[in-house]
Amino acid sequence: MKSASDGFSKMIKTLLYITPDPCPECGGNLYAWRAKNKDGSDRCPPTCMECGYKARKKAEDLETEKMFNDSLKARAINYLKYSSLYTDKNLINCRFKTYKTVDTETKLAFEIANRATTEILLNKPIHMILSGKSGVGK
Repeated sequence: MKSASDGFSKMIKTLLYITPDPCPECGGNLYAWRAKNKDGSDRCPPTCMECGYKARKKAEDLETEKMFNDSLKARAINYLKYSSLYTDKNLINCRFKTYKTVDTETKLAFEIANRATTEILLNKPIHMILSGKSGVGK
């Protein structure tokens, strides 16, 4: 009489295959389904049977991250639009591309703001104080 583990081992060998990449957490084998979905994509990401690690699909990761970042951006813009106390509602449509430099002071303000924004987008620490007369683009 065969044991249940022999049956499971046979079923695993029939339905699953071992991926070439080892598990990033424990170094064990990652198993993936042999059968694909009707559209040709993988049924699910590879899984480690030793530690339970489940790899996520890269395309789904990128899409989820993009949706999350878009959601955060929309939330911040909506907060700015509907919760801020600025008098000119047209300011929300202003961009660096449409900024008009009329004198040296506005040109300097633009350069400083552009440099600071670049540093912020690169996740570098930056300290700045925006000062100047009204209407110079702080």
